[in-house]
Amino acid sequence: MPPEPRHGARTAQPVRLDRLGIVLRLESPGCNHDVRLSFPTPAGDLEQLNACLDALLDQARHGRRPSH
Repeated sequence: MPPEPRHGARTAQPVRLDRLGIVLRLESPGCNHDVRLSFPTPAGDLEQLNACLDALLDQARHGRRPSH
C-alpha cells in the first residue's frame, strides 16, 4: 500500500490464499476489515497461482480494478 492510508487502512496483511483468490486484512486504528480479491479463473497449480498473483499485483501497481 502507498504511504497514505486508503479508506483509513494503514496496512494490508494476507490472511488466506486458495485457488480462487486471496483474502487481505485491512488494518486501521479503530478496526480491521477482511477483503477478498478473486482471481479471474481458478488456479489449477502453483504456476497458475503465481500468474494470478502477479496479475493482481500488476493491477494494483497501475491502479486498475480487476475485470470480471
